[in-house]
This record gives sequence, C-alpha cells and structure tokens, in this order.
Amino acid sequence: MANLITKDDFGAYVQWSNNIPAANVDYHCADSQNFDVEPIMPTAVVSGNNMLTDIIAALAESPATKPELIAFYNAYVKPLLVLNAYRRFLLVHGINITQFGSRVNNEETSNEISDKRRAEIMADAESKANVYLAKMSAALKLADYTYDTIVYQYACAERPKAKTRIAAI
Repeated sequence: MANLITKDDFGAYVQWSNNIPAANVDYHCADSQNFDVEPIMPTAVVSGNNMLTDIIAALAESPATKPELIAFYNAYVKPLLVLNAYRRFLLVHGINITQFGSRVNNEETSNEISDKRRAEIMADAESKANVYLAKMSAALKLADYTYDTIVYQYACAERPKAKTRIAAI
C-alpha cells in the first residue's frame, strides 16, 4: 500500500524542519498508516475494501470521481496520519543506531531536549490525534458511513475510540 503522507505534509500540523531527510520519516508514515489508522477504518460493504484502499485509489484518479471521500481524507484521515507519524518520529529523532549501540550526537551549539520534554511533545501529538479520531468518527456517523454512494461498515460493533492518557504532572 502506497504511503498517503510524506514529510512535506507535516508542516501544516506540527512544528517541522524541511531539512530532515525523507528516509528518516518515510517509515514512520508507513507505520502510522499500517498500524495506527488502517486497522480502525471501516470497510466497504460491497467490495470489502478498507476505506484507506479506496482513498488511495480516489487520490490517484484524474479527474477525481470521489470528491466526498477525498474531502473526508483531507479533513480527518490526513491529520490523523501525520500526527501519529510525528509521534512515532519523535520517539527516535536524534538517536543514531550504530554498531556500538544507540548514540546521540553532542554539539556545542545545541542540546538535545530532555526525555520529559520529548514525552510532553509526544503526548501533545497523541492528544491532537485523538481529537481528529473523534472528529473522524463523528463525521462517519453523520454521513451514515456513506461516501460517494459507497457504504462502509465495521466488521463488529466496536468503533474506534480515542486512547485515554491519565498522567500526574
């Protein structure tokens, strides 16, 4: 399955540097899509396609024949993908894997953020992703799970829910 997002999509949702190589980001985009978002998407009643599969096909069409699905993607799915990929990226950003183990480069002009601050930024990204997940679920329900005459459904009664994080500060 082709990645729906790239590093170029991050700047619209999070603080981002364009100097980060795509190779350091692409696998987080794939993980967000394959592990965080695809499993919670409904499937088409007739074709059995996961909604993400239909979105990929709709984005590749020219001219676009599924404007409702593309609008749904841009409003809810894309931000959810980006925020989950960003959270995954932050976990390892600045850490280099070498033959001697995991290393962090030290520079005279800058310092790495603390583990606590990194966790706070990750929690913020997760919180924002949960908001988009709730909005996406509400939009699906409001549209009666129907986009461009394609009806989607969940295989079971369980709908995606935001993850609850309770922490003492």
